[in-house]
Amino acid sequence: MGLKKTHQNTIFLILFTAFGALLASCGKSGASGELVGAGAKNFKSNEVPYGMVYIPGGSFIMGQTDQDVLFGQAAQNKEVTVSPFFMDETEITNSEYRQFVNWVRDSTLIALMTGAEQAKFLVVDKSVTKAGNNNPVTPPSTTQPAPGAGIQTGNNNPVPPPSTTQPAPGAGIQKGIAPPLPRPIDWRKVGVNGANLWKSGLKGDVFKNAKKSITHTELGDPKLDDRKFTYGYTIFDAEKAAAERDQRGKNNIQNADRTKQVFKDTVGVYPDTLVWKAHLFKRSHNEPMIYGYFSHPAYNNYPVVGISWRQARAFSVWRGKVNDSYRAAKKLPKRMPYSLPTEAEFEYAARGGRVGTTYPWGGPYPRNAKGCLMANFKPARGRFADDGATFTVNVKSYFPNDFGLFNMAGNVAEWTNDAYNVSAYNITNTLNPVINNAGEKRKVVRGGSWNDNGYFLQNSVRNYEMELEQTAYIGFRCVTPYIGRDIKDK
Repeated sequence: MGLKKTHQNTIFLILFTAFGALLASCGKSGASGELVGAGAKNFKSNEVPYGMVYIPGGSFIMGQTDQDVLFGQAAQNKEVTVSPFFMDETEITNSEYRQFVNWVRDSTLIALMTGAEQAKFLVVDKSVTKAGNNNPVTPPSTTQPAPGAGIQTGNNNPVPPPSTTQPAPGAGIQKGIAPPLPRPIDWRKVGVNGANLWKSGLKGDVFKNAKKSITHTELGDPKLDDRKFTYGYTIFDAEKAAAERDQRGKNNIQNADRTKQVFKDTVGVYPDTLVWKAHLFKRSHNEPMIYGYFSHPAYNNYPVVGISWRQARAFSVWRGKVNDSYRAAKKLPKRMPYSLPTEAEFEYAARGGRVGTTYPWGGPYPRNAKGCLMANFKPARGRFADDGATFTVNVKSYFPNDFGLFNMAGNVAEWTNDAYNVSAYNITNTLNPVINNAGEKRKVVRGGSWNDNGYFLQNSVRNYEMELEQTAYIGFRCVTPYIGRDIKDK
């Protein structure tokens, strides 16, 4: 009987040892001595960002498909390849841009508040709270705003955006007229478009004093002074870094000073609403558009205008920081940065996968077979309303192209990421071509607008505007790179 029990114990010990060895061999540290890689989880890159569509990568002939009526010889044909990416299905709307404005408005107000009133809207350090000490502390780096994340404001009606784009706890502020915060803002406490923040102000003098410092009465009634608010951000200038790398040589690249390759910018946030009376619209009775286009809810889903190229870039950076904060809080991998589309990306997306077409809808004419106009533009001299609208239209008006993108021609022309160069097609790469030249203040504009004739609606037509210029007919949309080969991959 004793021998049998001893035999059973021996078998149990052997099995237990083998099971332990099996567990050790499957550990994350690769205890078996094999190369197993550092990645612990598989990443599925089939998530489509809210409001965007997937654009598959491919090659196309970039350049004119019709007669060069201006004889500019500025759009030579060139075959190029573009990697897959996501693009906004519509132009950025007034409502979406107001989310940016309201975020900065609330950030600024909180930064100007003090004491316990301010602390109500900040991230709380749990370890300090347990000890009974409310002194400001630095939160974990995962919730810190990225270098250069700044602040902005506006004075318009809040419009609740989708919850997926709300800033997560820790999305804070860093630059502006307000002093730096002791710790990041907890946006859950602030509420959608500042609902809780502005409601709390009915009771506190701290709120009222902070609001008073950013208010003017030049027109009689107190209003937020949007001239005081800016958004500051920092980006890495990869183009400059690569040029320095080539200049220094491979052996000296480790000694490069990275601080010289960081670009910092600070821009005003609020759209220039006077564009409806300036430039081409002098002596026009467009006052209703000045007073209502950006702030009135009737225009929520119309394209934002009065935005410079630098403001559009700042919006793209802010949009990425907001999403980064959310994903960091959820412990999710970050997306690639948001940006303006390159000129090649815009033309490729506008063509919708079609070859040799003149317009995004595929036809050679701005009208369909029934004689209906296919976009919002100026069909003839001064006949703005022939297409059914005097100014801009809802961003989902007219039919989308084959990629599902609306108004890639007409409504508003759109900023691209490229600096303008008349010889761009001759000097750019054939793979993901772009011209990033910070010294060139002319930036490429594509797509044509409600104020342009049909020529500028063509897929291949290029135009430019100065990067600080704000007009009533230029807007923008964003892109973000797709991570991987194709969204259909498993």
